[in-house]
Amino acid sequence: MKIIITILLLLLFQNNYEYKNGIPTKDGIANYVNENKDDIVQEFELFVGQKFFDYNIVVDDLKDYQDYDSLEAGRYYQDFDIIISNELKYLDYELSFMPKYKQKKYSNNNKFVKAVVIHELSHLYFNEIKLEMQEKRMHVHRDYHSSSSVLKPKTISNADFIEEGICEYIVCRMKQSICDNNYKPKSVEEITSIDNQYNIKYVYGRTYLTEFLNKYGIKQGLLILLSNEPPNNTEILYPELYFGRIK
Repeated sequence: MKIIITILLLLLFQNNYEYKNGIPTKDGIANYVNENKDDIVQEFELFVGQKFFDYNIVVDDLKDYQDYDSLEAGRYYQDFDIIISNELKYLDYELSFMPKYKQKKYSNNNKFVKAVVIHELSHLYFNEIKLEMQEKRMHVHRDYHSSSSVLKPKTISNADFIEEGICEYIVCRMKQSICDNNYKPKSVEEITSIDNQYNIKYVYGRTYLTEFLNKYGIKQGLLILLSNEPPNNTEILYPELYFGRIK
């Protein structure tokens, strides 16, 4: 009788999404996103304390899109469209679906379908705060009107570093990624290396902003960050220089 009850409990708590070779399938990813996207949006809105103006989340293969980057698992367009890739690159649908012993194998990993949805929603939230500031005639630094996917050389400001760092901070705070790695670059060359962009923007960007956002909160912190010039590469290497000048 105890064995039967145990099996029934395991079946009850097992997710119904499709796997192949231990990872989410294309159809499984589409089913997960379509079934859960509105609930994830509500969870996000509750976390940040603000509702979206609008959103549209779809699933597609990002390899078919222009300027494809093998590191990306989602894409946000400023017309409120979010694309979640159905490539076979996720560890699981949600971090909570992965057994604890498997989680311990990683010090940093955001390759979960739900984590990517939240990351892209964070881009949407970032953009909506910018629009809100502009409507209220609040100053938004010109570098945040457009951003680049690769950090620029020398001392040119890096808005994208801040935006991606905020997105990963939110994913981590919502407990949807493994974020135990507090990587820090040791040189400007390490910051500008194209081969190191993932570590810089997604891992270090999060840790770079954590203390600041913990102090001011996400929305107030965003208002401050957006109104100031983003950090140059020297300020990225030495955070105290950047946080010492913004206000």
